[in-house]
Amino acid sequence: MAETSSLASSLTPSPSSFSSAAPGPAPRRRALAITAVCLVALLAVGNFVARPALDSYLSGRVASAIRQALPGLDKGASITTGDDLVLQLMQGRVDSIAIDASRLDLPVKADTASTLSVNDVHVDLTGVSTSRPHRASSVRAMGIIDWQGATDLVTTANINPADVTVDVVRPGTDTDPGSARASGVGYGSAFEIVFEPRVRDDGGLSITVSSAKADGVEVPIDGPDSEGGRILSLLGIPIDGAEITADQLPQGLRIEQVMVTDNGLKISLTGSDVTMSE
Repeated sequence: MAETSSLASSLTPSPSSFSSAAPGPAPRRRALAITAVCLVALLAVGNFVARPALDSYLSGRVASAIRQALPGLDKGASITTGDDLVLQLMQGRVDSIAIDASRLDLPVKADTASTLSVNDVHVDLTGVSTSRPHRASSVRAMGIIDWQGATDLVTTANINPADVTVDVVRPGTDTDPGSARASGVGYGSAFEIVFEPRVRDDGGLSITVSSAKADGVEVPIDGPDSEGGRILSLLGIPIDGAEITADQLPQGLRIEQVMVTDNGLKISLTGSDVTMSE
């Protein structure tokens, strides 16, 4: 029995054996837990620090692509994008891009001009493809065609801007584009021309002359051989007015509204599936 008792005692651990053996794995478990917490913390900190830097870098790359697609954009333009550019670029499109610029020159194919210059311009683009040709699912833009730009659209003559004064006759509203008067001296006579802008049915822009004066006397504009017609011809102004048709604008872009203001023609443009570069 003594042997049995001795065997049982050897198989049955004593309380002291529990107290000495059990603590063995605990330090390892604590070490693993501490390591896991540290890894999570490092990943969180790394993501917090690196993600903005990566987004900033990618945003710069997007801005560079936009400048190439819009060569008429002034160099000081602000181009901003949303967050999470990594996922957007992986999908091949940028969700939204905002542009604020002092000037944007849009190529046009009008008879009187090859460029539509818009000042103080703000543009919102959505769904911009990252591959060429760059297209935007939607575009909204607004800005001002200053009076020099409007004069360049209307006339093919080389008129010194200092010789022409433009003032508002009828300010534009949401329902009425308004009218303006250009006055100056040319070919030995003082002239006044009242012109009116309007949006064409196809989404283009039309600027027509509604009346003309020579040396303070109103002259008729009944055709190219009328007195008013000859004055317009000398000034390089088409008797039927100047126009930019929708198909002369960048593909997919349309003029939505034009208004006469003190600073020029306020213009709003919209479009869907707009081609930004070929």
